[in-house]
Amino acid sequence: MEVGSRHACGDKEDRNRHPHFALQHPKMLKERGFINIGERQLKIPIGPWAKGRKEKQIGIMAQKDLVEGIEGISTKLLLMVGYEPETLNKFLEEVKKEVMDPKVSSETVFKT
Repeated sequence: MEVGSRHACGDKEDRNRHPHFALQHPKMLKERGFINIGERQLKIPIGPWAKGRKEKQIGIMAQKDLVEGIEGISTKLLLMVGYEPETLNKFLEEVKKEVMDPKVSSETVFKT
């Protein structure tokens, strides 16, 4: 699988240099001879604000995942760009409060 991935999408060194590498997948696959490449966008609500029972449930799960995972997702990156640990902790707590705020309606988009 790793060899196929390298062949289809270029080597790891190239991927590490480009922050939006994943957005280039369809183009790169086409350049390497793949045909009939499909792409979908899924809008995922963050929080229970969405209409519809299924959408509300997805939003609740996405909100929980984000709040529980925000530190693991962002701590190293934000420290690397210059945040001080104390400032970072305060910032992440503010983000968690905003994510949990029922007045805020936000969503994320996944491309598949």
